[in-house]
Amino acid sequence: DNAVFRDGVWFLDYGNDSSVNRVYNYGGAGDRPLFGPVNPASSRFVRAGAVGGNGTQALPYGTIAAAQSGAPSGTIIRIAAGNYPEAVVVFRLQNLTYLGAGVKATHLKGSGDAVAVFESQNITLRNLHVKSPNGRGIVNQGSSVTLDRITTLKNFSHNVLGVNTGASTATFLIDSSNLNTSRMGNGLRLEGGVAATVRR
Repeated sequence: DNAVFRDGVWFLDYGNDSSVNRVYNYGGAGDRPLFGPVNPASSRFVRAGAVGGNGTQALPYGTIAAAQSGAPSGTIIRIAAGNYPEAVVVFRLQNLTYLGAGVKATHLKGSGDAVAVFESQNITLRNLHVKSPNGRGIVNQGSSVTLDRITTLKNFSHNVLGVNTGASTATFLIDSSNLNTSRMGNGLRLEGGVAATVRR
């Protein structure tokens, strides 16, 4: 799939053959586009402040929680530029991707743990800034989590924390991310033998 964003209009090429299969009016001139190729068949869309949406590109959800609710395995939750003050809780889910518009554009700023992933498999966070004003940024409890182009600068406590649960082992794959500069804790803290692979 391929997508081009120009003056508030998306041109979608599903077959990557230089033909335009769909055209969507979404956003306005000067807006940051959603990042990456778009296949609406496997995507749910989120835009901060949207009301009454159904998760389509034309009518996005207003919260990440609404997009996540009932999302089948393989869903990409596409989070538009903006501030999201909700705490994101991923509880025993699998094969979900949370895709932002870039680390300077999409900000997850929930209180407590901004993102908590509990006993979930193949969860990917990509192109996001995660910062809790009074807690930890990303907490992995017994899950397999990929962080790709993530920044977690200046969380109140640990930027990223990995812990095992009685039932599951936590693992991280971290690529092209900046996890430094926590105000009161560690940038990356791994407890109880948690494994992390850091590519760069």
